[in-house]
Amino acid sequence: MKKVLSKVVLISCLCSYIFIGCGDVKENAKEVIVETGKTVGRTGSEFVQGVSEGVEKSLNCTIVIDSALQNKIQVSGKLDFRSENEGKDNVCSIYFIFNNNCNEKVRVKVKDEKGVEYGRSKATVVGKKGEASYIDFVFDKRVNLEAKSTFELY
Repeated sequence: MKKVLSKVVLISCLCSYIFIGCGDVKENAKEVIVETGKTVGRTGSEFVQGVSEGVEKSLNCTIVIDSALQNKIQVSGKLDFRSENEGKDNVCSIYFIFNNNCNEKVRVKVKDEKGVEYGRSKATVVGKKGEASYIDFVFDKRVNLEAKSTFELY
């Protein structure tokens, strides 16, 4: 009887130890998961911030204005690319500031970062002295405006 009782006590102690140990493992696993989630969340937000900063830096486009236009218009350097219809960014909106009254046909020639021309467009730029507005230049539907391009206005 004592042997049976000691076996029961031993088995009970062993089972208690296992169940308590499993509870600790479960709690430790939960803590690890929570910490991992926090780390992933921080990393994810840092990644998104890094990507947006990288995109902003990589879009560094240059605008060159012909001297004949410089007394009439000023360009802030703000550009916006968007798609007209087929998913390619073939529309460039340029923010103009008018130093004088203006009603000019302005042509734009766009070159990639190596200086190779890949598109031309034109639009009538109209504005009164002291005003400012975005003007859209629509390029051929096959043009996909690239980062680090140079836009020559003439």
